[in-house]
Amino acid sequence: MKEQFLNLSGLTDLVTYMKLCIAQHKVIIPRASFSLFPETGDENNIYIDTSTNAIYRWNDTDKKFVLLAKPPRTIAISEGTNNGEITLKVDNIASNAKVHGLTSTAFTESNKFATAAQGAKLIAQFRLLLFHLEQKMEQLKLK
Repeated sequence: MKEQFLNLSGLTDLVTYMKLCIAQHKVIIPRASFSLFPETGDENNIYIDTSTNAIYRWNDTDKKFVLLAKPPRTIAISEGTNNGEITLKVDNIASNAKVHGLTSTAFTESNKFATAAQGAKLIAQFRLLLFHLEQKMEQLKLK
């Protein structure tokens, strides 16, 4: 699994990886905290720290747990560095994203910028997506 910022494509990669794990009948092991994980893990298992909702896998080569995903602490959206982009900052990691469907005037005329309410809506949609992912993981733990 590659290390990637958890933007939309990163989330898609994570969901794809989780589906692959389920298809391969990997065991999902929830624990109340990271300190309750076993000393040595199994590469065929997925480990979830339920106190933080962080997802890990075991790496036999490095003999350690590798963080796959965790819920963001802070999310901010601001003007991008290039025309036609916004900057999405999650836990102080910035990623530029292209905005499609707007004319170039949308980035030069202040009255055509996205409003704070639209930015809040985007954040709410992102959080809802994370919520649905967490719910799906809860369902998988119960099986």
